[in-house]
Amino acid sequence: MADFTISSKAAAAIHSLAETGNKGCGRLRLQLSTRSEEVPQRIYRDPVHNIIPLRDDNAEGQLMIRLIDTPEFQRLRRIKQLGLGLYTYQGAEHSRFTHSLGALHLMTRVLDQLSDRIAPADRAAARAAALLHDIGHGPFSHAMEKVLGVHHEQITMLAVTSAETALNATLKSFSDEMPQRVASIIDGTFKPAALAQLVSSQLDVDRMDYLLRDSLMTGAKYGLYDLEWIINSLHIDEQADRIYVAARGVHAVEEYSPGLLSPNASIRRGGIAISSATFAGIDEQRRRSLVCRRVSLRENVKARILDGN
Repeated sequence: MADFTISSKAAAAIHSLAETGNKGCGRLRLQLSTRSEEVPQRIYRDPVHNIIPLRDDNAEGQLMIRLIDTPEFQRLRRIKQLGLGLYTYQGAEHSRFTHSLGALHLMTRVLDQLSDRIAPADRAAARAAALLHDIGHGPFSHAMEKVLGVHHEQITMLAVTSAETALNATLKSFSDEMPQRVASIIDGTFKPAALAQLVSSQLDVDRMDYLLRDSLMTGAKYGLYDLEWIINSLHIDEQADRIYVAARGVHAVEEYSPGLLSPNASIRRGGIAISSATFAGIDEQRRRSLVCRRVSLRENVKARILDGN
């Protein structure tokens, strides 16, 4: 075997490079350590929302992290979001776990948008409800509900309020009232009702997330809409105790779900008011313009079909 020799000059250069690298790594570790101390948080990397940060320097953030770590929530990693849908859309392997994290993230963003109108205790309950809203799902998701004859919301509320679950113990460690508050948000009986609407209504964080997530994972493009503009347009109508979308968000809502704009919409503060059944709102002239535009579009499509175009 041939001898391998290296000059003293080359050896010194390699040694210097190694020393520089070690010092650089040391500085990098110090910077990362310092940053971690400044902003203590847990980060989830998500295909839809990119980075989902959970702060753990306050009681509310610590509650979210401990709820995620419970066995009941970790179980959602094994529950497919679309049930048997993955046999049609082979990429739809995503879980209720990732969807629930996405719903929590969107709830956090919406509450930040409405921060001046939300009490701290209500904020924590709303975030927990968004995170836990699908805890009651069984294997194959909604398909199993028809087999068992029980809706997943009922099992979710039982898991939240039962003293036998880690979820209940974790919620109670925040406050004795928290389990019941979370259950009432999921059940839709919570007051203020606007927060319950953010978990379950025609325009809630659940649907906001799964439209984008299911579209991405299946490859279908039907669920795409302007999330950022809808969040920016959300407001609270305190007098009527409901969420509404400002007039500037009308086009984004049409993308989200065209059927949500009711032809019989009532007027409320120049925006689309959200209830559990329908939307109401926007000024009368604007509403009529939207209805006429839809009728015109339908007639145009019908004429083209009849003409063979």
